[in-house]
Amino acid sequence: MRKKKAVLSIIKAFTAKENDFEDEMNRRFAELENDTVKGYSWDEAVDHARFTHKSSKAKK
Repeated sequence: MRKKKAVLSIIKAFTAKENDFEDEMNRRFAELENDTVKGYSWDEAVDHARFTHKSSKAKK
């Protein structure tokens, strides 16, 4: 919860005029907190990106 508040406070500083973005971030955080969607760690995202990149190179 502290991480969420920290991230949102940073976002608010940069997007004071963009309430839609804040609403979208709140919706996404709620989905993660309620286990509606699966969150991915940074390592998982990097591994997936590397795998995808290697696969696309092999097809050429």
